[in-house]
Amino acid sequence: MYNRLENFIDSYSILNQNQFGFRKGHSTYMAMSVLIDKYHEAIDNHEFMVGLYLDLSRAFDTISHDILLDKLHAYGIRGIAYDWLTHYLSNRKQFVSYNGIKSNIGHITIGVPQGSILGPLLFLSYVNDLHNITNKVSCIQFADDTTIYATGPSLTDIVSIIQSEIILISQWLKNNRLSLNVAKTNYMIMTNKKAYDMSNIQIKIDDIPVECVTETKFLGVVLDNQMTFQSHINQVANKLSKGIGILCRARRLLCSNTLILLYNALIQPYLAYCIIIWGHTYKTHISRIHLLQKKIIRIISNSTYRAPTAMLFKSMKIMTIYQLYEYFTAIFVYKTLHNETPTTLTKILQV
Repeated sequence: MYNRLENFIDSYSILNQNQFGFRKGHSTYMAMSVLIDKYHEAIDNHEFMVGLYLDLSRAFDTISHDILLDKLHAYGIRGIAYDWLTHYLSNRKQFVSYNGIKSNIGHITIGVPQGSILGPLLFLSYVNDLHNITNKVSCIQFADDTTIYATGPSLTDIVSIIQSEIILISQWLKNNRLSLNVAKTNYMIMTNKKAYDMSNIQIKIDDIPVECVTETKFLGVVLDNQMTFQSHINQVANKLSKGIGILCRARRLLCSNTLILLYNALIQPYLAYCIIIWGHTYKTHISRIHLLQKKIIRIISNSTYRAPTAMLFKSMKIMTIYQLYEYFTAIFVYKTLHNETPTTLTKILQV
């Protein structure tokens, strides 16, 4: 059923092109690429960009079955397939068992089945029409992670537009029985201008002021208002420092080949994740990561503190941070040129 539903959705291009979650050929770095491209476009045009990062509360658990089925029917899923999905969602029950004591059985009337292969696809179908609410701001989604942004030469005008459109979005969330955690929602003004007027700049959701921040985490990457990624690199460096401590203790017990396996498990994922997004930043920022990498290589090879590392990287078949960036960027460009990435990214590269 998942394969048939996915093929139907893809054949008719039902899902919005700016939804990157739980879709074949889509990933977090692709969602971030769109956002970063819009930022650079705004900077090139000497404009501001304001991003509003929404935090939905337990989105997967609050989906209305009736509304979901109505949306699936509107998308063209009818007949036997519609009846099957209706029965799939109906008559679900749950209970809690603790220390041999079981609670009463409760009927599940909301939420997609957790852990099921169909759950994420049904959720994407449920939130898909959020993009139709407004045409004045743009929206990027990765499942329930949602970012609203707008660009323009006037900061006051951008904030005014976002404020008016967030009212529509807030109403859409209420109509679809989804709740927004305003306390964890924030917005960021992105610009390369050193000074700008912040007076009368405020965004409210249901009369609750939204916090204006200079950096925020989006899909696991810390973004700052000038896209230097220094805070994210500091975070990666802290992870590497913890890994160094583990490798230092482990090298007394393990051989170098096993230490390399530990490196690939504990260190490599932090370096590779979304590196094409943050790996192009200032070399002075990246050099900190490279220095930690060299320290790790010396630990694995049991070399001296000042031992040259170029040949050690090569012999261990470990890429430096600079090589990782080039490698993943080359893969991304290849896939885009061969139409193996979403059309949104293909257009970016063509431009």
